[in-house]
Amino acid sequence: MTKLEALVITRDLFRWLARNPAKRKGDCPKPDMSAYLNRCACCEFARAVDSFTGELTNGVDCDVCPMLTCWPERCYMVGSPYALYNNHNLVRENHAERTRLATIIANHAAKLIRKERKATK
Repeated sequence: MTKLEALVITRDLFRWLARNPAKRKGDCPKPDMSAYLNRCACCEFARAVDSFTGELTNGVDCDVCPMLTCWPERCYMVGSPYALYNNHNLVRENHAERTRLATIIANHAAKLIRKERKATK
C-alpha cells in the first residue's frame, strides 16, 4: 500500500463515518477495513518490518503514519481527534460530536492527499 492509497482510504472512510455517525469503521461497505491492521489503512501502511526476517509484523511504526500531523502525539493518545472519536463513553451517542471529529480527520487526510499529489508531480 502506498502513502497516497492509505490517505485516500482514510479520507473516504471518515467522510462515510461523518455521514453515518452511529456506525463503526467495520460497518463501512467499502473498503473492507478488517483487511487492515487495526482496521486502519494508515496502520497498514506503517506496519513494522522485522529487522531479521524482513517480514511484516503486527506492530506499527507510528513515526511513519501518513496522518501523524493530525495527532498531538499518536492517534490513540488523549486529545487526538481519533481518540476522542473512538471514545465510546464520551461520544458514542453524541452523533454531532462524532460527525465533527470524523470531519476533522477526513479534512486533514484530504489536505495531505493534495500535498502528496503535488509533491509527486
